[in-house]
Amino acid sequence: MTSAGRVVRRGGFVAFLAVVLLAGAGAGAGWADPPERPVVVVNAPDQPVPVQVIAPAPQPFQRPFALDWPDGEGLVTSTYQVPAGKRLVVEYASLSAYLPPDGQSIFVRILTTVGGQSAFHTLAVQKQEDYGVLKQFGAAHTVRIYADPGSTVQVSVGRVPFASTANATVTLSGRLEDAP
Repeated sequence: MTSAGRVVRRGGFVAFLAVVLLAGAGAGAGWADPPERPVVVVNAPDQPVPVQVIAPAPQPFQRPFALDWPDGEGLVTSTYQVPAGKRLVVEYASLSAYLPPDGQSIFVRILTTVGGQSAFHTLAVQKQEDYGVLKQFGAAHTVRIYADPGSTVQVSVGRVPFASTANATVTLSGRLEDAP
């Protein structure tokens, strides 16, 4: 009893909690679990069961297009055939090119086809370094370029003037995904 005439009980909640914990501890110590019951799913038009379609994981894609210019050639092209049943999604495109130092400039075009329509995609190219006998050009872009199943992706790199030999590599990275 307290001075105000109230009775204070201590340990009641603690004792209750101990009983609950001990009962739960026995579940993993050999106590039998209730038998499993089969689940019955009713798929009624007014209460349809939600269905989640799990799409297959996309296949990573990465391809370098090596392009070499012979002396006197201004435009070089390389191609890639998208597999049947797959859509190509290009997410990153880069260029590394080495040209003679005599006032060269360069451009890059990526040609793809979507829904029967072909379109050029260009990269913004920058001069990076002079290495005495060579000029280095580069580009690196996050992109979103699509190509239909079975279509041809064409990568072209042009230069002006087109004297001497030179080379470039355009790399496309992204994913191949199943086409609907």
